[in-house]
Amino acid sequence: MDFTALGDTVNVAARMQERAAAGELLIARGVADEIVARAPRHTLILKRHEPPMEAFVLAQVSGAILCPRGTLHTTKLTSNCSKHPGAR
Repeated sequence: MDFTALGDTVNVAARMQERAAAGELLIARGVADEIVARAPRHTLILKRHEPPMEAFVLAQVSGAILCPRGTLHTTKLTSNCSKHPGAR
């Protein structure tokens, strides 16, 4: 069974992906609004900044590294990484 995704949403997503820089994730306003509505948040009291600032946690990855090709890995890479040669 084969599936093909078609339509404006797929076209917009493809164009956004093409415009993203290495390691960058672009999202539409509607997605951002949903993230803000659901994301864990903290109130930060920052030195020399009033009023307190609301900060949103978008990702929590312990021990993760971003390799030179822009891929987030949760395991340690060595210079012999078969997926990304030269990543440290």
